[in-house]
Amino acid sequence: MPTKKKNGNGKPKGVALVKRDAFAFMQEDNADALEVIEENLQGEDLSVTDLTIIKTPSGGGIAWELDGPDGIETMQDLRGVIVAYGYQRQMWLTSFDEAPNEAPDCKSHDTKTGRPDPESLADSDEEFGGACAECAMAVWGSDVDDNGNRTDGQRCRKTCVMVMMLPDRLLPVVVVVPRTSLKPMRKYFVGLSNAVPPRRYYGVVTSLKLEKAKSAGNITYSRCLPSNAGTIDPELTDTLRKQNQLWKPMLGTADVGNAKKQDDDE
Repeated sequence: MPTKKKNGNGKPKGVALVKRDAFAFMQEDNADALEVIEENLQGEDLSVTDLTIIKTPSGGGIAWELDGPDGIETMQDLRGVIVAYGYQRQMWLTSFDEAPNEAPDCKSHDTKTGRPDPESLADSDEEFGGACAECAMAVWGSDVDDNGNRTDGQRCRKTCVMVMMLPDRLLPVVVVVPRTSLKPMRKYFVGLSNAVPPRRYYGVVTSLKLEKAKSAGNITYSRCLPSNAGTIDPELTDTLRKQNQLWKPMLGTADVGNAKKQDDDE
């Protein structure tokens, strides 16, 4: 079976090796950045919700938007190191038009156990909450449109939430992708595991591009396409693992995967 030639550091040729100076958070001059942040917050805990949140654009947009020092920046290729990621679920009994800013009637930070709002549960004729795998709201075909008609989607929306370090920032951003991007994201993470040698998701630079797609219901939406844009120097594994250990637990308590307004219903 043919194999790819490898260079002197054991990496297949054509795979970029990313050094420390490519990212601000990995540079030794910025090693005390977290200590400075803690001092500036005066004892208050840093949270994922304090970070810039980037959501997948609606309507088939192919450019990401994020807040920069000079205003809104747009980019078609969002590149960075995913130092932590997880999945969340949110469910609303009302439509976006009825209550655009309403908190979820039920939510799950781990997609395993739903935590319903007590008042919403008491006022509703429908049952929800508890084990997500057994909840009627997570079944395909449980969603409803703005007119109250059943659709093929899930009433309870699942999102992927990623904490990503960008080259020129000391703090990460949070990238939220909706359910229609979950398959390509999962395929990407499985592909990293299947590489020889296998690669941790926080050991590579991930490129996130967008493509315009159309659902079975003829609704245009944006789909996220991830790819490996380079392998981080193995000497930096400990630095990356510390970032993972810092941010991963925070995803279990943060409400950032708001998916109420989506135009990707299948």
